[in-house]
Amino acid sequence: MVLGIVSLVAPIRLLAVITALVGLPLAATGNGVDKRRGAKNGKAVAGVVCNVLTLAFAVLLILLLGFTDYTL
Repeated sequence: MVLGIVSLVAPIRLLAVITALVGLPLAATGNGVDKRRGAKNGKAVAGVVCNVLTLAFAVLLILLLGFTDYTL
């Protein structure tokens, strides 16, 4: 969840993409572990959602602005 939040508020989009790409598999793994244990998985789901939103926003920026202005 922490990497998902960092990726949402990162001022440099490249840093946001890197943290989202690292955080997404970690959050998905945590979600699976929590389901097997029968524990609540709200933080893992929040991490997945934050990371997916960041990656979707990054793809949208790349499509609209191209690779040259990606540091916004």
